[in-house]
Amino acid sequence: MKWEETKSWPYPVLRPNNDDYQKAAFEVNLELDRLPDTTAVEVDADFALGDADLLGLVESGDAEYLLLVRCSTTHFREEFRSCEPHIRRRFENGMLTGRVEIAPFLVACSDLQGFRAERWHPDYDGLSPRFDAGSVLAVDRPSTYWIDSADEQPVTSMFRIAEGNVPSGQWRCRPLEEHVALELSGPDVERLKEARSRFGNTKDLWHIINGVYLPALIWLLCEADRSSDDGDYQDMRWYSALDSALERNECKPLGANDADRVADAQTLLDNPFVEMPVLNIE
Repeated sequence: MKWEETKSWPYPVLRPNNDDYQKAAFEVNLELDRLPDTTAVEVDADFALGDADLLGLVESGDAEYLLLVRCSTTHFREEFRSCEPHIRRRFENGMLTGRVEIAPFLVACSDLQGFRAERWHPDYDGLSPRFDAGSVLAVDRPSTYWIDSADEQPVTSMFRIAEGNVPSGQWRCRPLEEHVALELSGPDVERLKEARSRFGNTKDLWHIINGVYLPALIWLLCEADRSSDDGDYQDMRWYSALDSALERNECKPLGANDADRVADAQTLLDNPFVEMPVLNIE
């Protein structure tokens, strides 16, 4: 099911930013580990349920924790249930690739007759909601992951040169879902494409790395750090690839408060300054 902050049910559901339950929460901590150079992954989910009445349903076997895993690329869709607040699943190479969404729930295992919770909002006083087997009792926001070999590709591959409404001689980054558009004016796009084609893998390519990609990467790292608390970019493909690149190079992860992103950007680009042709005159 698609996550919608304003979605409503005909009965109380414990969920984020909603007052169906008073002073209670349902939170899930998800960790996904991927084997290098494969799409094989292991998912660990720890559920924290903060309502005594819902916990009672779990203990009596009338409710279960559930993970719904969906991957449109491989047409994979399956749910995994547990009466314990922990679910671990391994997915072999090829089962999941591309965009993967993992949604956590607490669901009823049987028809609940006369169920009520003390922490329901007063609006439900005197009402007798119906809970059938399979009804959602609690839900947390889904998490999106990108599982493919792109995490091992060069950092520059997450940028795509594009024409935009930008003054000549300037550039602008625009984060999109799967990549970051590096926007230039029309003439500058053509000049940059011609230069990349002409330089190829020669030493002169480092002029472009230092003059275009290095400042763009510094901006992107700082922007990702700034917005990490809001979750604006965390579901985007490039975010995962960038975070993986930082981890491989033993740099602080996105969202760190004390990271030196100028130094990190140079590390991710293999210290491009020292490769400048002007510094390597023989």
